[in-house]
Amino acid sequence: MSINAWLPSILNTIAQERDVTTQNVRFALEDCIADCYYDHFKQNVSIRINMDGTIIAWFELYDYHKHLDIKRIPRKIIKQIKKKLPSYIQDIESSERYCYWRQFKSSAREGIIVRASQDKIDVDLGGQTGFMLKSHTIGSEKYIPGQLMQFFILKVSRKSTIYLSRRTKSLPEALLHQGIPWGTFRCTLRIPGTRSHVLTDIYLQNKTILRDVARELGEVITWKLDGTISRQTGMSQVV
Repeated sequence: MSINAWLPSILNTIAQERDVTTQNVRFALEDCIADCYYDHFKQNVSIRINMDGTIIAWFELYDYHKHLDIKRIPRKIIKQIKKKLPSYIQDIESSERYCYWRQFKSSAREGIIVRASQDKIDVDLGGQTGFMLKSHTIGSEKYIPGQLMQFFILKVSRKSTIYLSRRTKSLPEALLHQGIPWGTFRCTLRIPGTRSHVLTDIYLQNKTILRDVARELGEVITWKLDGTISRQTGMSQVV
C-alpha cells in the first residue's frame, strides 16, 4: 500500500468542492509542492503524484528520484502548500494551454530543433516551443535546426514554459515505456551518449524497441529483469 494511500480521496473531495477535475487538482498540488520545496530548500524538484497516492520527487541537480511521505514534509512547507494551493488550482483552470501541456510532463516527446544558441536549444513540440538548457544537452550530440529528436519534458511552468532534457536518466525510461506501456522501467545508470542500464519487470522479447531507443540516444542499452520494481511503484510508471 502507498505511504500516501489516503491522498487520492482527499484530491477527489477538493475537486468536488471546487467543481474542477481531479486531474487538475493533482497537477496544481504537484506544482505547489515543487515551488514550496524550492522556496524552502532552494532546490529544483519535479513532483509526480501517482493514482495510488505515491509521490515521486525528482531532484534536478542530482538526477535523483525519491518517494515522498507527506507526513515527513517539513511543517513550514505544508503551511505554504495549504495557503497557496487554491491559487494554483485557479491558475490551472483558467489556462487552457497550460492544462493541455501539463499532462505531458515527465514523458518523452518528439520535437524539431528550431534554434541552437550557447545557452539553450529551442524546440518546436507541435504548436508550442520548448527550451532545453545547456546543462541538459549531451556533449557528444550536435543540435542542428530542422533536426527531429526525442526530448524528456522536465517541467511545464504556470506560464506554459516547457523545459526539456536529453541528459536525464528519465529519458531512456520514458522511451521504453512509450514502446511498451505495460512495462515498468527504471534507469539505474546512464552515461549520456555512451550507455544506459535499465531494470524492468518484463522480459524484453521485442529487440526492435531496444534498438530504436539505442539509436535515438546513441547509446548501448543494457537491461536486467527485476520483478520487484513494479511492487515498488517504479519510476517509469509515472512517465
